[in-house]
Amino acid sequence: VSSRQASATYLKAVKRSHFLSSDK
Repeated sequence: VSSRQASATYLKAVKRSHFLSSDK
C-alpha cells in the first residue's frame, strides 16, 4: 500500500509540474 501511495503522489506531482510548465 505504501508503494502504491508513493506512486500516486509521484504521478500527482508529475501531472501538476507538467500542467504548471505547460501553463507557462
